[in-house]
Amino acid sequence: MTKIQRETRLEFTKEDPHVYFTGEIIDYRSEPIAISGNEYAEMNRLTIAVRVSFTNTKQEELSFTNRTFTGYTDYPSSQMLTSVEGALIPEVTQKIVEDIFNAAFSNW
Repeated sequence: MTKIQRETRLEFTKEDPHVYFTGEIIDYRSEPIAISGNEYAEMNRLTIAVRVSFTNTKQEELSFTNRTFTGYTDYPSSQMLTSVEGALIPEVTQKIVEDIFNAAFSNW
């Protein structure tokens, strides 16, 4: 919501909105991506995917349903996910938010 308020002329309202989003997290995983010569992971990747529906009540042709957006970031395998995910999640989320925003508002 903050990005929309900052970068568009839309205003937040609970009654009769012109646009709205619904969605859910459909994937959250960490997996090795770079294997060293001794067959140990050197890098891991945190991936988050969300399924989003966007409704534009004024221009229905701009709406989309159940579109998947995925973001990821890599981190050294020497670090436990639990110790770095607090920093990684906002980074991945920002990428996803940017992609959703562009998909919804690039035609404005």
